[in-house]
Amino acid sequence: EMHRRATEGTLQSVLEDCYRQLPEESRELLDLKYQQDLSSDAIGAAVNKSSEAVRVALFRIRAGLKTCVSNFMAGEA
Repeated sequence: EMHRRATEGTLQSVLEDCYRQLPEESRELLDLKYQQDLSSDAIGAAVNKSSEAVRVALFRIRAGLKTCVSNFMAGEA
């Protein structure tokens, strides 16, 4: 249990580091989606993009975050 909690803490810390490395626009899209819980349509209207462009951008941002975290964690092993 302690190891799992420590790993979760490390994972959150790594994710935060990876998030901070993102371009401002990417962080803004993630904030609109996950902090403000907006739909792709609403985000698109806010940033002057189509909802499809928002969905594709979020997919790519999440993939990049996953790669960043995986690379860091692999280096930790």
